[in-house]
Amino acid sequence: MLKARILIPLALLLAGAFIAPYFLKGPDGKPLMAFVEQVDSTLSTAATRQIYYKWQDPDGIWHFGDEVPEGINAIPVHVDTAANILAPTSVPKPKADDNTKKKGLAATDDPDRVKPGLEALFNPKAAEQTLNDAKAVQEMLNERNSQLEQMTR
Repeated sequence: MLKARILIPLALLLAGAFIAPYFLKGPDGKPLMAFVEQVDSTLSTAATRQIYYKWQDPDGIWHFGDEVPEGINAIPVHVDTAANILAPTSVPKPKADDNTKKKGLAATDDPDRVKPGLEALFNPKAAEQTLNDAKAVQEMLNERNSQLEQMTR
């Protein structure tokens, strides 16, 4: 009986403490807290839809802009910036082999790997490494494109 006399007023006091900020007015005259619906920034809205124009000049060079010069027949291009959001892809972490463990190096601290900078411009290993990196990126992009094609079928 004594517990109920203490617990009920305590529960009411606690509930009042959580509810009060929704009704108490702040210095600006608005409630201190409000139920605001969170808007997902990745959804397509009028703010994410844009139109730009492209046209070709007499020399065959393509131009892009928000406004079309007078006397030019331009093609409107509709872009939805929310539709261009892709989920990140995960990259597997490199595994340390026995050589790097013996030397006390992590797998990413490869002594043969060329560090970026001025010396990388004149190093033949850097060119080979850059080509290998570019091929790996191309493979990732091809895999992503095939996934997207399968999703649209």
